[in-house]
Amino acid sequence: MVQRVDRHTLVRQVNEQRVLDTIFEHGPISRVQVAEIAGLSKPTVNAIVRDLVEVGLVQAEGTTSGSLGRAATLYGVNGLAGIVLGVDLGGTKVRAALVDLYGEIYAEQTEPTDNQGGEAVIAQVRRMGHGMVERLGLDWQQVSAVGFCAPGVIDPTTGRVDLAYNLPGFGDVQLHSDLCEALGVEVIIDNDVNMAAMGEKWQGLGATTNNFAFLAIGTGFGMGLVIDNELIHGARGAAGEIAYLPIGRDLFTNPEVRLRGSLEEAAASSGIENTLRQKLSEGTSSTLKAGVRVADIFAAAAAGDDVANAVIDHEARLVAQAILAVSAIVDPGLFILGGGIGSNPLLLEPVRRYVDDIAPYQIEVVTSTLGDRASVLGTLVVGLNHVREKLFNERGPKYG
Repeated sequence: MVQRVDRHTLVRQVNEQRVLDTIFEHGPISRVQVAEIAGLSKPTVNAIVRDLVEVGLVQAEGTTSGSLGRAATLYGVNGLAGIVLGVDLGGTKVRAALVDLYGEIYAEQTEPTDNQGGEAVIAQVRRMGHGMVERLGLDWQQVSAVGFCAPGVIDPTTGRVDLAYNLPGFGDVQLHSDLCEALGVEVIIDNDVNMAAMGEKWQGLGATTNNFAFLAIGTGFGMGLVIDNELIHGARGAAGEIAYLPIGRDLFTNPEVRLRGSLEEAAASSGIENTLRQKLSEGTSSTLKAGVRVADIFAAAAAGDDVANAVIDHEARLVAQAILAVSAIVDPGLFILGGGIGSNPLLLEPVRRYVDDIAPYQIEVVTSTLGDRASVLGTLVVGLNHVREKLFNERGPKYG
């Protein structure tokens, strides 16, 4: 049975929401200014502001000065009324950060991922989060949500992590429900590349457009896709898993590459190292030896090593093919290269050159400016959007 809300209560809720929105958007602001902007009477605004202060959502933030008459108190929304913890879980490290309602980052912390995996990592996340909150002199009850990301495909129904080969020990973990239980707060979860795309949308090169693709190239090869200002997940949460594009290795003659994907096998870090071994086997003189890290290959290329530059050129061809394949289907217009390999400036020019060669229309390709912080920034803004929505929308009329 639907419970009806009496008219007086309904009007009060609508007005309260209007006042809170006005203070958040325009604060610090006086009650007289709130009344003018919100179109409400001064007594109504005074009463609502008093109540919002009492529950801790609004706080005094100074007084007016420089004008005739009595100084007026200025009010703003208490940013600490809705803290968000963001956590980026990787195979080698865990990065966590805290942000307030206004998007101000209060703290960041990084430490090696617990090599026991699974439940041990969940306990590690809990310890890191509680520790950061306590060091800031805050209370865990002030944390309104947690944004969380991990590699692989996260099932939107069960919260299980699949295809996360760099994150062992999570096969039997119901990640979402286990995190919610351990942290005692709502958790918004997604894979790391999707969260990186949201980080780009918040503070990166995706901030000025509604359509773009973020390509994360490192130990893996993934994509976060934003179309019409919405992050695309697909039916299984696997949208953007371009590691499985049939580019680079033949899936029929090389069935062993199906597990990680043809493109990832050819163009992620191990693929680049394999390309180097192949080039060196051809006998070309080089300062490099087989088995060196990808970072060493880029360093040698910067120093003018011909083999290293040939390896990077081959990588650029593969990336350009992937960009054209994605563009032909969803046409995001802008591609942002990120990850340990994708963000290397030496990759951008040859990728652009090959894209121009093979694309029938102009496609913009840029390098991320966020470095390795894109994913944790994404967890923060996704959690922040959730908290703001809950705070500023759910305080409105209640009909049920």
